[in-house]
Amino acid sequence: MAIAGLDVGTSGSKCTIFHDEGSVSSYSYREYALERSSLGYIELNPDRVWEAVRTVIAEAAAGHKSGPVRALCITSCGEMGVPVDREGRALYGSMPYTDPRGQEQCDRLIARLGRSEIMTRSGHNPHPMYSAPKIMWLRDNEPDVYRRMVTFLQYSDFILFRLTGEKAVDWSLASRTLMFNVAKKEWDTVLLDAAELRADQFPKPVQAGTPVATVLPSVADELGLSSSTVVLLGGQDQIGAVVGGGAMEPRVAVNGTGSVDCITPVFDRPNTGEEMRRYNFACVPYIRPDYYVTYAFSFYGGALLKWYRDKFAQDAVREARSQGVSVYTYLESTAPDEPTGLLILPHLSGAATPYMDIHSVGAVIGLTADTDSGALYRGLMEGVAYEMRVNLDCLREAGVPVERLIATGGGSRSPMWMQMRADLFNLPVSVPEVEEAGTLGAAIMAGAVCGLYRDIAEGARRLVRIKRTFEPDPALHDRYEELYGKYRRVYDCVREIQGRRN
Repeated sequence: MAIAGLDVGTSGSKCTIFHDEGSVSSYSYREYALERSSLGYIELNPDRVWEAVRTVIAEAAAGHKSGPVRALCITSCGEMGVPVDREGRALYGSMPYTDPRGQEQCDRLIARLGRSEIMTRSGHNPHPMYSAPKIMWLRDNEPDVYRRMVTFLQYSDFILFRLTGEKAVDWSLASRTLMFNVAKKEWDTVLLDAAELRADQFPKPVQAGTPVATVLPSVADELGLSSSTVVLLGGQDQIGAVVGGGAMEPRVAVNGTGSVDCITPVFDRPNTGEEMRRYNFACVPYIRPDYYVTYAFSFYGGALLKWYRDKFAQDAVREARSQGVSVYTYLESTAPDEPTGLLILPHLSGAATPYMDIHSVGAVIGLTADTDSGALYRGLMEGVAYEMRVNLDCLREAGVPVERLIATGGGSRSPMWMQMRADLFNLPVSVPEVEEAGTLGAAIMAGAVCGLYRDIAEGARRLVRIKRTFEPDPALHDRYEELYGKYRRVYDCVREIQGRRN
């Protein structure tokens, strides 16, 4: 028996097929790029995404040789979506979270209901990146598109419809519209009325992990699947990563160390209070009806190291190639083993949580004549870690404490970065054997649907295997604690230098 996980991201899609005991049978990945529209905006082309999804499913299916795929679970990026007509054709490009469109419409929503009311109902502090302000922008500025739109689908929903002909959205992605009541798990009439939208413009909401339909026969033949392959929605990509990291209980969080660095903790009650709103933390339904997660993140995680590689480390790239190692492994080998004393604010594209400040800029404090490229590289790692420590402190203040971290993604390959986090956070940091936690989480949900496991929690216990746990060093924690106290002042100081005091 085989199960598959499909993850649809902003820059690429991947499909992994697993054997029932959790080993990888086959894998495929395809990138795509954001494109400039005729109006000059940067958008994601839904049809290009669908072509990439078709390719990765077909390639993964072709590489899998031991029986049919029983179930396919889809996870995807959140809030960015696709307006479709009655036949499911995409009518417009998808606006990413950085797109400025929707600000005026978001302001109207806030004026009508107030931030606290929207947060209490939707679990999200209103922001133009969410789906509803983007749909309102379409209505105001592209009336022909809005008139033809029958349904607004997020990417998991869009792929589900192309595969099965059915429309549904899981609770976690429904909440990213701002129109979903996270406590009642239904479309919220008060929010819809304020936005002048209708519930029938969105798919039916279902719990993540719920089987929706089987693959259409014509699509199954084309992609190498079976018409009996069950398709289910696994939620926003971070939900899949939490499952694939094995975080099933409160006070445990998964730290996804990809291009974006994201800590996703689990908690056991709706938390839509003022502290959550003040720190821009969302309250998102998890795979259990009574459990929730939130997202604490930095736009520049691994992307900060990639920026350094591309802008300043061409000599290191050549040296790494000559040694037959990755450039990141080489750069780490040149870095010191102890705190650098550098304070680097990783806000190259603005700040994410807890600030959500698109105007914030990066900064480097503490350079001396002795600072070399290795120290600067470690300092960049420390900057991301400091930023995530800020988020952990704010989570605790908001009533979502974290006592254990499970690190996934590309950054989890770095023992230096993992030990640094353990020391700075004063928490154990565990690294699972399977780095791609998102597709593993999707496969766990698919396996539960097939009856391989009694439930999703059992699947996670069986398939998530910890490779190594990094324990905090008390002496290094004390040194980092002193530096972290200084780091907490950097953001406000940079704002003041920019002339932005409020």
